[in-house]
Amino acid sequence: MSKSYALPTNNHFISLQTAVEMTTRYRNDKQTLLADPTNQTLLPICETFDLAAIQKLTAITGAAAMRIYYGMSDNKDIHSILVAVDADGRDMLPADSFGTTDD
Repeated sequence: MSKSYALPTNNHFISLQTAVEMTTRYRNDKQTLLADPTNQTLLPICETFDLAAIQKLTAITGAAAMRIYYGMSDNKDIHSILVAVDADGRDMLPADSFGTTDD
């Protein structure tokens, strides 16, 4: 008998400003965190995304691929940040570079 699995119910979308803050924090803090053996539990094994969130990214006109960045929240939790990428390998970011909403 298999256990039931609760799929994520949030849309996972964050503002570009939040993504920049998280990826910067990850790049700046990852070596320090990894050097401390008590922090090894901070590293995730996996992360599950709602399929609708991924489909929304892949449906962006001109999207040719997905890029995964790693970010760190204020409480040091590490998360994957998915970004649509065009055929030239450029991140496809919102026109409102540092929007104030989480759209």
